[in-house]
Amino acid sequence: MTVMKSGISWTDSSWNPVTGCTKVSPGCQHCYAETLTQRFGRQSFGDIVLHPSRLRQVTQFKPLMKDGVLVPRLVFVNSMSDAFHERIPDEFRDQIFDAIESNSSAIFQLLTKRPGVAQRYLRRRYGGHGALPAHIWLGVSIENNAVRKRIDVLRAIASRHAVSCAFLSVEPLIAPIDACEFNGMAWVLIGGESGLRCRPMEMSWLEEAVTKSRSAGAAIWFKQYGHIRNNPDVVRIARDERLSLSAAFDIAVERGLEHLPSEKGGATLRGRTFRELPRTFEVAKEALRAEQHRSLR
Repeated sequence: MTVMKSGISWTDSSWNPVTGCTKVSPGCQHCYAETLTQRFGRQSFGDIVLHPSRLRQVTQFKPLMKDGVLVPRLVFVNSMSDAFHERIPDEFRDQIFDAIESNSSAIFQLLTKRPGVAQRYLRRRYGGHGALPAHIWLGVSIENNAVRKRIDVLRAIASRHAVSCAFLSVEPLIAPIDACEFNGMAWVLIGGESGLRCRPMEMSWLEEAVTKSRSAGAAIWFKQYGHIRNNPDVVRIARDERLSLSAAFDIAVERGLEHLPSEKGGATLRGRTFRELPRTFEVAKEALRAEQHRSLR
């Protein structure tokens, strides 16, 4: 499955040379990919299915024109799986990386809950201290303090392999992350859980994630509250004016308190939105522009 225009706000496209996954921590409990697979898929979500025919789709990921400027396309790799799942053979993972390396005009975002597998594989592919190509960004998902060691492993990988953008997906944020350290991270994605059975996100957890991101010098992308009950402006209006949360959300939008109503629960914090990209995106944009100039000579 290749989606050229993704509904995920922090990426442009998604590419799935593998589908299927298995659960490893509480953040997986209400997995959106599992829900989509059950609704539309032809496989059991727990089956890891390789799709060799999709490898050549990387040629479709051309740069995009945004605000009159050509920019690299952001491509989320395996939005319906995990590129470092234990049951994906290294030989097929090699083919995925071969395909990615063949298209350096796009940025490929690999997000995993299995950084130990990533660490082993990247050492195998790139050697002890070989650099990861700059257009490959590597991230880990965290949802609470219990999985904070994933960040430590990512930091070690980033140091060993000169990762251009090491990033965190703090989503779904379902518990405190005060014991986590964000140092060394270039980008932090933050979001509350959505869906029918979504768990709450407390404001103190969100504020902590933003503060830690700022302290680390990381760009912040606040994706969503997940549910309107997590949105403090909505809750305040509902309480003060004795309205339902749904009605309060509409009023928050009308009053200009919520600037991103299309996101689940909204995504406005303290009167502003956080839709920042890491410095490495600007570097890639400049490299693309330079390549354009060279080709016109």
